[in-house]
Amino acid sequence: HEAYDLGKPFRVGGQTLNTVNVDPRGMKVTLRGTGTKARPKVKAEELQEDGDVIEFETATTTGEIISFPDDYAGKFVLLHFWSMADQNSLVDLAALKEVYRRAHSRGFEIISVSLDTMNQGQALKDFLKLNEIKWDQIYDNKATESRIAKSYGIKTTPYSILVDGETGKIIAMGTATAGINLQRTLLAAVMKKIQSF
Repeated sequence: HEAYDLGKPFRVGGQTLNTVNVDPRGMKVTLRGTGTKARPKVKAEELQEDGDVIEFETATTTGEIISFPDDYAGKFVLLHFWSMADQNSLVDLAALKEVYRRAHSRGFEIISVSLDTMNQGQALKDFLKLNEIKWDQIYDNKATESRIAKSYGIKTTPYSILVDGETGKIIAMGTATAGINLQRTLLAAVMKKIQSF
C-alpha cells in the first residue's frame, strides 16, 4: 500500500502527477500527468528566453526530492543561484523575499541553489531559519562545482532564471530577474499568460 499527498505533485512509476480536482465527497480524484512529454536536452550555452530549461531531480536541504520543472506545473518558478558569502546575493535576497511574500499564494515558487563553500550546510540552515526563508533550498557542498550550477554554466552569484513550470520554458533570465526587476518581470509574465487564454 502506498499513500500520496494530493496537495502537491507526487511521482508514480517515473511520472509526476498533480491533483486537478477532488470531488466534495472524496470519492473521485482527477489527476494530470506532467513530464509525459520528453523535453529536448539543452546545454548551458543554449539557454535563452522562450527556450527550454535544463531539467534536474535532486534533494532539498529538508530531504524532499524535487523534479524541476515538472513538480512546478501550473506555477511560475524562479531558479535562483546564490551564496551567503556574496554581498550582492544578500542584497538580492531582500527583494526576493518581498516578491515571494506577495506572489507565493498566487502560484509563485523559488528554488534556491546555494553555491556556498564546502561544509556550510548547518550555517545555511541557521541562516534560512534566522531570515525566515521558506522556499526550497538546494546545497550539495560543492560550491560552483555543484552539479546543477555546472549544468547551467553558473560562475557567479546571484543569478536567476524565471520559468513557466507548465511548459518548462524560460520566461526571463539575468538582469530581468534580479532584485526589484523580478516583480515587474513576473507581473508581465502573468499578464501575458492571462491574455493567451
